[in-house]
Amino acid sequence: MGSDLDDYDGLLHLLKAASKKTVIEILNKVASQLLRSGDDDVVGFLRSCLDIDADESAALFHSLTILLRKVIYSGCANYDAINAAFPSEFHKSLKELLIKGILDNHNVWTSQAIDEQVSLPRLKDFSWEVRKNIVAPSCVLHLNTSDRGSLNVEMSAESLDTMLDSLAKIRDQISSVTQ
Repeated sequence: MGSDLDDYDGLLHLLKAASKKTVIEILNKVASQLLRSGDDDVVGFLRSCLDIDADESAALFHSLTILLRKVIYSGCANYDAINAAFPSEFHKSLKELLIKGILDNHNVWTSQAIDEQVSLPRLKDFSWEVRKNIVAPSCVLHLNTSDRGSLNVEMSAESLDTMLDSLAKIRDQISSVTQ
């Protein structure tokens, strides 16, 4: 998974940072920008933080974006995997500092990436009850979703049978694909 050294040349501007804490702050700022696609002026932040020109800060931002995309979206969650993302001839002490910063924040960044994905509502919890009406019994599903809160669905016995048959077909299709 090694990379081209040209993709990481911009990272060498981090050597101008006043402290390790500044490097970690920069990592977090770029990761935050990457994960939420906001309109913050991160390049301007890098320029003022490191006292570098616009081209150097753009190169640093580009290199950090390549690195962070690689480790966040490719499942690099341990030292060896992150180390392999760097070119072998990359600056050793800077690489160690970046790996430490990435390892310290990887779980948070991965969770943020998952939370920011556009998706259908996620089922958080559910329960059910059977109502014995005089006319016909029914089942009431109480669904708690990630974005709509609580939702109640009442189904007749026929509707419930149809839904269960459909779910069984979906299960069968998924298991045939995974085998």
